Amino acid sequence: MLKRFFVLFIGLISIAISALAETGNVKGLLKDADNGQPIEFATIAITDTNGKMVTGGITDIDGAFNIPGLKVGKYTITCSYMGYTPITFSIDITNEKQTANVGTRKLQPEVSQLDEVKVTGKASQMRFELDRKVFDASNNIAAEGGSASDLLATVPSVEVDNDGAVSLRGNSSVTIWINGKASGLSADNQGDILQLLPADNIKQIEVITNPSAKYSPEGSAGIINIILKDERTSGYFGSLKAGANTNGGYNASGNINVNISKWEFGLDVSRRHREMHGGGEAHQEVLTTGEDSRLSPLSVLEEKSDTENSGGNWFGRFKMTFHPTPKNDIGIVVSGMKGDGEGEEEIDYTQYGDGKGGILSDKLYYTSKRETVSDRENKMGHLEFNYRHTFTDDHMIDFSVSRFTWNMDNAAVYTQGYDYTDDTADITTIQIDNSGVDDKGTEVQLDYSVKIADIIKLEAGYKGNFTRNGSNTERVDRDNTYTLQDFQYDQDTHAGYLTLGGKIGDMSIQGGLRAEQWEFTTEDETHTLDFDKTEISPAGSITRANKDFFKLFPSLFISYALPSGNEIQVNYTRRLRRPWGGQLNPARQISDAHNIRFGNPGLTPEYTNAFELNYIKMWESGQTVSFSAYYRSTKDVMDHISFTQGNIRYNTQANVSDRKSLGTELVGKNRISTWFELTTTLNMFYQKIEAYRFAPDKAWLEHMTGSSETTSVVEGDEKNTFNWNMRMIANITLPADISLQATGMYRGKSKGVQGYTKPMGGLDLGIKKSFLKDKLVLNINGRNVLNTSKFRNVFESDQLYQESKRWRNGCVFNCTLTWKFGNLSLNKKKGGPEGEGGGDDEGISYSGGVD
Repeated sequence: MLKRFFVLFIGLISIAISALAETGNVKGLLKDADNGQPIEFATIAITDTNGKMVTGGITDIDGAFNIPGLKVGKYTITCSYMGYTPITFSIDITNEKQTANVGTRKLQPEVSQLDEVKVTGKASQMRFELDRKVFDASNNIAAEGGSASDLLATVPSVEVDNDGAVSLRGNSSVTIWINGKASGLSADNQGDILQLLPADNIKQIEVITNPSAKYSPEGSAGIINIILKDERTSGYFGSLKAGANTNGGYNASGNINVNISKWEFGLDVSRRHREMHGGGEAHQEVLTTGEDSRLSPLSVLEEKSDTENSGGNWFGRFKMTFHPTPKNDIGIVVSGMKGDGEGEEEIDYTQYGDGKGGILSDKLYYTSKRETVSDRENKMGHLEFNYRHTFTDDHMIDFSVSRFTWNMDNAAVYTQGYDYTDDTADITTIQIDNSGVDDKGTEVQLDYSVKIADIIKLEAGYKGNFTRNGSNTERVDRDNTYTLQDFQYDQDTHAGYLTLGGKIGDMSIQGGLRAEQWEFTTEDETHTLDFDKTEISPAGSITRANKDFFKLFPSLFISYALPSGNEIQVNYTRRLRRPWGGQLNPARQISDAHNIRFGNPGLTPEYTNAFELNYIKMWESGQTVSFSAYYRSTKDVMDHISFTQGNIRYNTQANVSDRKSLGTELVGKNRISTWFELTTTLNMFYQKIEAYRFAPDKAWLEHMTGSSETTSVVEGDEKNTFNWNMRMIANITLPADISLQATGMYRGKSKGVQGYTKPMGGLDLGIKKSFLKDKLVLNINGRNVLNTSKFRNVFESDQLYQESKRWRNGCVFNCTLTWKFGNLSLNKKKGGPEGEGGGDDEGISYSGGVD
């Protein structure tokens, strides 16, 4: 199938080149009149003197266009892009002058003047750029008052599960950035941070499914880049916001931005309190060894849980930028988060059969109740320094250095009572589990870019990432033994990259190579003590590991602009997924007595070769269709693996197999009318999971489970699966400044190494109403209004079968009120360089808010 795609791609290029073999061409550059930034993927329409469409094209990543195929004659050029006022001008193609160079043209953002209030045109919720899709968060009504996790759950191709884990196109190996940098997020903490970060602080989300060599290769599915709000307009403006939901949660935030002369300041402060109600059910069978094991299990365990969690956090962010000269920018960003929470959980177990022999699954053996009381505190800090020197618009250098910290302390007490039906004495056990996380790191980045002549662009840079991740666990177990465990995971990464891009006619080519050298070390120190806290093993147990790697990651991007807003792209990248501290940490998680989790220090990275073929069609009316075909081949996939001892399921991770995925993604953005816009995403992929065999060292298994009876070999045959998911977002604009939004989602059955996830759907609704010339905004939204977003999983192995269902919160309605204020001046200083306040605009007075 992949070969057919390439044949189609080459054939379309050949047809286009033949069709465009005419005399003259027109070229130029399109920029934003306010900030001087290039406008990508703007539509260029060319008509003759009779108004008949002749040909056209779209601008590239630098805002440039070059449209061939013009005979001698007079033409009218129309440049347009959604949210801007179109411009029209005329050109002549003669035998003496076959190339019409129209230079730099500027588009003005669409505005209307209402009593000294400037209201900008409403931006589209989604737009396409050369290597990414960009989603506007400011128009997402459904996520108002929620968290970053809530917002991500509304983005096409992105899924967020019940624990806050994020996946892209069905693949959980995705890297998440804030403002183009890791900002302290890792696989260990990103779920916690995203659930704490307010959605109100987010400007847009970029989805980069196949990043070039300029970006980190981490994450085989791609990169999700969260861009925080960062206004840069003269004067001052801000907003105050407050809201509450039907779950008992509330949020409040305020921000102010002051930009004076060469200085820019911004301050954001928010408080968010959340109440979460959840639960679950599970049916588990310990199987016999015969073919009819499902019909005659040794034991059956029924499980029901109810969870209550509450917590709150403060989030603050201060940014300052100094422009000493028009060519130099110096910036500092300081952000922090502090929060706490508490939780209670009850799990009721009912077991039929003791699982020791004979078919006893129809006989009640015991009932049990496990009660958990927990407390949590967390702190996050991030400091960043930025410097940019702009030699020209096409020649610049960027330098940044940042430092982050993440601390979290958990304390939990587990009380469990057993009531047996036979002569076994009833018992009550208590376990105490105190754990902490201490992560910190430094990131250094240097980027250089220069445009050589008009068609070649070179980018080069270095990135260093140095992380120190520590965790500690203090546990009192059922037999009154104490376990003290410290785990340290350190990683140092050095990376250098070089990309070179060029343009020949309507074809753009970019090749790149990234070299990465990284080293990680782990140290696990465990001490076991008796009731009197006397160490049972005087020397304790210390395990150390050190591994280093050097790998090359090439990338290649080719795009071809066809007439009438059509474009074809093909690209290739090599990517990887490195194991993080939580996947390596062998400390056991015991919140569920029958489902115990721990990491695997023996994990190694997985590597992916990723190919994509993209077709994009844009219309002047704002309609857009994108079709993507992608192929991923991954070696040494890190996946969840489970094995059993009696009715206890142990869960860890291992490099279990190789995996191949072939899929298509269709995205349509339809402006059905001036008041109705529909965005639809359909993702379908075929996946092949190779046969696997998991046979870890028995001594390690005995150390982790406390028993030598654990089944040590888990294996499975090759699996071929088909998965699909769909999301549809409808935006409706009504009179009287009322906006409606509906988001529907459906995810089909998804198979994994040892089971599958059942289908799931959901619906979110939202309404927004503006008052007082947009100074006051009321937002009401409902998430999961049909209460159908429940995660249902099936686990299958030779020893155990389990069906489980989990849910969180159910249907929740949220109400948020926002007041915008400011005294903003949008006047430009005449005579400044392009992009630095130059232009011919007259001053426009502004009072009110910015939308």
